Amino acid sequence: MYNLIFVLTFATSFNYNVSIRVNMKTMYYTIPGYIYFLYILFPLRLWERFVFSNQTEVVVVTLFFACVMLLFTLLKAYQTFSFHLSKIDLMLIIYGIYLLFRFRYPLEKEIFYQAFSITCIYLYFRNFPEKYLTGLFFLLPIAVMIQMLDGVNRFTMPWQNLSHITGIFNNTGLFGGFAALGFVVCAGLFLFTGSGKCNLKTDSCLLRSSQFAIVKSAVLFILCIILSIQAYASGSRASWVAALIAISFLLYWLVLPSLRGALATKQSGIVFFLFVSCLIVITIFFSNYLYHLKKDSADGRLLIARVSMGMVKGSPVFGNGISGFRAEYLNQQADYFRTHSDSTWADLADDVESPFNEFLKVLIEQGIAGVLLFSYLLYSLFEKGAAKNPHCYILQSIVLFILIFGLFSYPLDNLPFVALFVLSIAGLSRNRNPVFTVRISKSKYLRIPLLISLCIVSGIIAVNACLYAKSCLKWNKTLANFASDKEKALSQLEILYPELEKLLIRNKQVGCF
Repeated sequence: MYNLIFVLTFATSFNYNVSIRVNMKTMYYTIPGYIYFLYILFPLRLWERFVFSNQTEVVVVTLFFACVMLLFTLLKAYQTFSFHLSKIDLMLIIYGIYLLFRFRYPLEKEIFYQAFSITCIYLYFRNFPEKYLTGLFFLLPIAVMIQMLDGVNRFTMPWQNLSHITGIFNNTGLFGGFAALGFVVCAGLFLFTGSGKCNLKTDSCLLRSSQFAIVKSAVLFILCIILSIQAYASGSRASWVAALIAISFLLYWLVLPSLRGALATKQSGIVFFLFVSCLIVITIFFSNYLYHLKKDSADGRLLIARVSMGMVKGSPVFGNGISGFRAEYLNQQADYFRTHSDSTWADLADDVESPFNEFLKVLIEQGIAGVLLFSYLLYSLFEKGAAKNPHCYILQSIVLFILIFGLFSYPLDNLPFVALFVLSIAGLSRNRNPVFTVRISKSKYLRIPLLISLCIVSGIIAVNACLYAKSCLKWNKTLANFASDKEKALSQLEILYPELEKLLIRNKQVGCF
């Protein structure tokens, strides 16, 4: 009897210790992801403000984090002998192969760095433990609050207010979208994770759980109010529309379970029809109001869309290649005004780097083929039959917000939005049923060389990015000291120019020195 008790006690202790070790390994895996999101979302920039506006530092630092994430992913993959691929994974593989043929070669270094980083980030978060996603979600509204405080602290004029905060984007519209996205995520946490959970059914535990749930709900509610005020103050019409649709999406999934029986009646069909009709009328009125709110801005974007359609006609099937819009737009705009010399939009002509519509950009650069692949990928993120849980709803609301916001802006040109978009896709893919399984050999003679090879490749890319970053910093320092020693500065710039030529052409503000 005592021997049996001893064996059971030992087995329980052993299982407990194994569970702790497994949980510790899982927690260690999440560390790079949390640190990266602290950097990418918070105003924690390492370099001084660059001479010309760009995100070179963010690109380079993201690459270093991506290499670390790849290492963690490879170490986890080393212990795995079969890999389950979902429909989303397969679509991304097909889409990625297509994009390889749509790059404009030779590749700009920063485009290559971003493509490599996005791949590594997706692989890392594809294996990210779901229970730690809530912590990442909380970082977003907190990051908005920190950026608001940092922006207020940078005010130098008495007339400045919340509408002048630009955040890490140096743009009030993009920061407004970021604040609205924080509001959506905060609302999702409030709606779907507001109630505490407890495994031990004791009165004290239930009391603590209830108290924690109340405090958490109160904090989330206060954050929602503050972030909604900031989103409204930014004046970003795109963020208002995107937030309204994303919140409607969350509310739909919240109330759907209680409406399933009611929606089956005939009367409910009439009510639903009237509701949709009213929604359409409100949308039309709201759209007209938003258009006249900033009419010149809206007309400028309509001009960009009209000019861009000429680029689509030139290469409709496969597009003009990645970065093709930026390379060809000015020529296309000149041709447009050559044939429309009496256009009333001539005063709105400008040098732009984005069509202010992510779907139009995909059509211009990737053609109809790219639009079809991208659209089917998005469909697979929202298709019926997928596993539904609070995290999925919030991840889908993030994707939906970025897509709607991207109809009138350019969020996917900024790495903070890209990182959130990739995180959401990876999290949704993790919750899908596998459709294909890849099994690899258990032999260490094959796995170890592959692991070492990938580490060497990522190391070479990281060193190359480090040298590129040093050149950028030298250029910045040389321009800052240009007035003190012009001859030395010019010789230094001449040495650095070949490596940074494409970056300097893309950021034309450098010509102002």
